[in-house]
Amino acid sequence: MKNTLHYLKVGVIVFGWALAPVIGEYIIDQTKQLSPFQLSFIRYFLAALTLVVIFFFKSREKRPSKQDLVKTVKEKWHFLFITSVFVSLMPICLFFAVKKTTASSSSFLLNINVAFIPLIAFVLVKEKIKRNQIIGVSVTIIGSFLVIFNNEIKSLDFSLSSFSSSTVVGNLLALISGLSWAIYTVLLKKFYTEDDPLFITFLNLLLSSIFLFPIAFFIFSFSVSITF
Repeated sequence: MKNTLHYLKVGVIVFGWALAPVIGEYIIDQTKQLSPFQLSFIRYFLAALTLVVIFFFKSREKRPSKQDLVKTVKEKWHFLFITSVFVSLMPICLFFAVKKTTASSSSFLLNINVAFIPLIAFVLVKEKIKRNQIIGVSVTIIGSFLVIFNNEIKSLDFSLSSFSSSTVVGNLLALISGLSWAIYTVLLKKFYTEDDPLFITFLNLLLSSIFLFPIAFFIFSFSVSITF
């Protein structure tokens, strides 16, 4: 029963993660109600509020205090800034990507972050890469190339103009989105091994929301478009 519950939780997480590009494409590209920056802000702000509710229902012993908040920010503000930048890049690149390419391609390229984590962990935290991980990363790189340049491979058109097409740009943005999340995941292990994961997640979401708010509603709003 316990294993079934764990699998169910994982299934819900995977389903929710896969929905992001689809919902993003609908809201940004079809309804045109929000910009990528605005949707990124709303996504993280609502997630941060959700964690506040979760903290509220926790026991006092497990609930982070104001002192914990102040202490963590004072001691690790530079780490929090770095991780918040990569957290913010993920949805921004993803939601710009769905304006240029399909939701399915965006979702695939976002989720290959798992395969790149061993390589990034080797660079940043000196983790050893196993043989099966090397094979997985190699296959992922090949698969990413095939997805990004799918139309160019089909038409055998490898001119410079084809590589700057809207679809290729969208696919590359989706790839950057996945790589940003992979770097963030590795940095969590590098910077926060002794901290409460839920509390650190909340701080990153909160700081990302603060970072995205002026960009979304005052600096760029609806005026930004990526063209090549």
